[in-house]
Amino acid sequence: MSGTPILGHLVASLVENGFKRLVVIVGYRGQQIKDYLDLHSAGLDIHYIESRRYESTNNIYSLWLARNYMRDPFLLIESDLVFDSRLLASMRISDRIAVAEFRSHMHGTTVSVDTSGMVASFRVGGLDGPRLPNKTINIYSLSMPTWHEVTRRLELRIAAGRVHDYYESVFGEMAAQGVLPMRAVWFDDGRWSEIDTPKDLLAARELFYEPELTKGA
Repeated sequence: MSGTPILGHLVASLVENGFKRLVVIVGYRGQQIKDYLDLHSAGLDIHYIESRRYESTNNIYSLWLARNYMRDPFLLIESDLVFDSRLLASMRISDRIAVAEFRSHMHGTTVSVDTSGMVASFRVGGLDGPRLPNKTINIYSLSMPTWHEVTRRLELRIAAGRVHDYYESVFGEMAAQGVLPMRAVWFDDGRWSEIDTPKDLLAARELFYEPELTKGA
């Protein structure tokens, strides 16, 4: 696995867990990503969606672009993650969210979980108030009823020009209203890393013992 790009690790994990179809929203260096996946699809049926406004929008817009391409329950994964592939097995049940106990080096969206394991609240971005106890790992499995409700709310926000929101704000809104049926899946017992900065990349290399792990294609 040494020297494999982050995207290559993701493809390998999907194939290992029996996934057959991959929808990819591309923007920055989109052609480079396409070129890599065309050569390393590992048998996945890949469909590309181009976000021409990637420089001026947030991830809510990217997810909205995919609204008409989801025909069955699916897994939503952000592509800056490296993780033990076995962790995906428990995410193949609909309406699950991957979480881990929040630690000091982490950043981004956090959630609270009730005693039954259901997500009770979101703190999107983690910048506008105290962090909640658990970090989201940006892997979500969605049933079609949940996706239809998410899509309805995405449409309202995009129509209102809220293209700079995080899509997690929709999940947070649903949780606050008691209509988010997502159960937590804990990733604390496995290796995972979110790579946003060169420092994160160094930490991932150490965690996975892969000195040649590179970000991007």
